[in-house]
Amino acid sequence: MARIEPGHPISHQMIGLDLMRGLAALLVFVGHVRKESFVEYGALTNGHGLHTALGWAITRIGHESVLIFFVLSGFLVGGQMIRRTEAGRFSITSYAIDRSTRILLPLVPACLLTAAITLFIIHEPISGREVLLNMVGLNEILTTTMKYNAPLWTLSYEIWFYILAGGVGFLLSTRRPSLAALIVVMIGLAVFTVIEARFFLYWSLGALAIFFLNVPHRWWYGAAGLTITCVGILGYQLALDSNAIKAGGFLTPGLAEFTICAGVALLIPLMASPAMNALLSPLRAPIQHLSAISYSLYLFHYPINAAFGPYFPRAANLNWDSIGVFWMKIVVILIAVHILYFLFERNTVPLRAFFNRRLSQPAQKLTAE
Repeated sequence: MARIEPGHPISHQMIGLDLMRGLAALLVFVGHVRKESFVEYGALTNGHGLHTALGWAITRIGHESVLIFFVLSGFLVGGQMIRRTEAGRFSITSYAIDRSTRILLPLVPACLLTAAITLFIIHEPISGREVLLNMVGLNEILTTTMKYNAPLWTLSYEIWFYILAGGVGFLLSTRRPSLAALIVVMIGLAVFTVIEARFFLYWSLGALAIFFLNVPHRWWYGAAGLTITCVGILGYQLALDSNAIKAGGFLTPGLAEFTICAGVALLIPLMASPAMNALLSPLRAPIQHLSAISYSLYLFHYPINAAFGPYFPRAANLNWDSIGVFWMKIVVILIAVHILYFLFERNTVPLRAFFNRRLSQPAQKLTAE
């Protein structure tokens, strides 16, 4: 869950950022289930009312939610790297252990589960090479993202954000030039000539927000950030093709994405503040739980949802049966995600501690030499 390390200007747990991350994961999850449960709004044969329109609109903003993930990741990972480098406490060994255990412990089983569902439930072939490369963040680079776990495209980006930031952090913190670190940075930059470099820009906006944590008038920053974010979401939605709405976008998709990310970056000082912590403290437990399972929810929901496809086709009618199937999927997926969370992601901290005990001290000694 969201933290800045002790000794930094903010050391408390940031419930506001937990809320943002948890809600973003929930929107992605519900959006995918709705999309596979019902046809598009314009193709429905009944139920064209305000409530249905709002439900379809809210569950269309999955991509915008992913952008929020990128900005928050930039703040929590890139911002932390900046602070540790400033304080002379950046350890490439600890950084590598933290990032690899965090990303890979749930990612590897998510890829294996996706492969199993693809083969044994959907009965489609899948390449072992594709599965392996998806496990290590080389999808979108050397192979395609697994068909029945589309959200994994973002994990490729996250892994390369971490690799590039780690290389830069090491170069800034070491007292002598490192050819290995320079090569890592150059490889990372080369990768972003293959995949979309703009997403690294959005991630960097989050990292730069670390410099504005203690600005005065954070409520004004927050109000401005929320307004800008909403303008960006509206602009992005209007720029999309839709069978239900025919409206010219006032922002290009790329500019709308940047607007969303800039707004989220401006929101961070408020959402990370003690005042926001106090405001949200009555809801601390559910917010922190949703945030804790958000990564597992993001990784596992799509293949489990896809497993329902052969048995429950998309409905064109809104009735008790179709709505019941939709909520049944929601409940079953949430139960499955909780089981998988306790099996894998919940063990990230013990696994990290194990590797730190085994590797940190020798690596730090070698770095100092």
